[in-house]
Amino acid sequence: MPFRLKRLQGDASTRHYYRASGGEGTCIVCLDPLAAGDDEYVYETVYGIFQERGLPVPELFMRDQQEGVLILQDCGDTLLEDVFLQMPKDDLESVYRELLHYIIKIQQVKPSDYPSITGPPFSLEFDSEKLLYELDFFIQHMVKNFLDVDIPSSLEQELVSSFRKLASVLDSPSNFVLAHRDFHSRNVMLHEDNIYVIDFQDARMGLPQYDVASLLRDSYAGFEDSFFERLLFYYYQQSHDAGVHSFSWDAFCYYFDHMAFQRNLKALGTFGYQSSVMGNAAYERYMSRTFSYLAGYASRHELLENIHDLLREIAGDAV
Repeated sequence: MPFRLKRLQGDASTRHYYRASGGEGTCIVCLDPLAAGDDEYVYETVYGIFQERGLPVPELFMRDQQEGVLILQDCGDTLLEDVFLQMPKDDLESVYRELLHYIIKIQQVKPSDYPSITGPPFSLEFDSEKLLYELDFFIQHMVKNFLDVDIPSSLEQELVSSFRKLASVLDSPSNFVLAHRDFHSRNVMLHEDNIYVIDFQDARMGLPQYDVASLLRDSYAGFEDSFFERLLFYYYQQSHDAGVHSFSWDAFCYYFDHMAFQRNLKALGTFGYQSSVMGNAAYERYMSRTFSYLAGYASRHELLENIHDLLREIAGDAV
């Protein structure tokens, strides 16, 4: 039987994916430059942790270290994003509750459980440096490149100063847990009545609110307020009972709003980069929803309100 490869559409990354068919079935071939020649390949490290913890990740059949090739389980083509609007609400809520439990499982992983892993993911953090890099990326690629705004220097200095304050709020290592880092509807696959979580190679330590904000304030899938609020409180109760954190509800929401604000700006920076630098307009349709989230956070917190006001002064109706 002939062996065939079909190129698959990837996300905004340097990896390339193919479906290999022939013989008794199919598999996914991933070409990843980072998989070549690196004994401490982060994808493989995180895969081992997640598989050991019972998280539903596509099986890694083999890695060719010389060529930078991974052979992975074929989990089909259906993303949660693809079926989000068609699913009955009760089924959708069941899926999201299950995903929130997967987030909790990830957050229960402790670096001390894996003393032999001295590098990523445990050596990486959402510290002030990383958060500020992402916020600067938003200024450069969303505001300056995509929106084509020439920011007056005084306003840019004020915005950067406010971003430093936001990063300082979120740089709280005593509360850090392991985060998937891109836990949203484009990184959840549904195949043969099973859920699979993908693209976990950028895992690092951060606030427990990070992955929850990625999932529940997703650029690719929007909720009714009541649905969002119910899921957020469900996660809070379950994660608190599981010992992931000891936040009061008010404190949890305070950090959630600030983390979600930063996370959404980070996503907007990526969308702006993809469009203005890479010539990929596919992400432009997600910008409006992502911008729309910002006003809600800003209405509840002075720092976020100040930043939102600055962004509106700089970019006008786009924000």
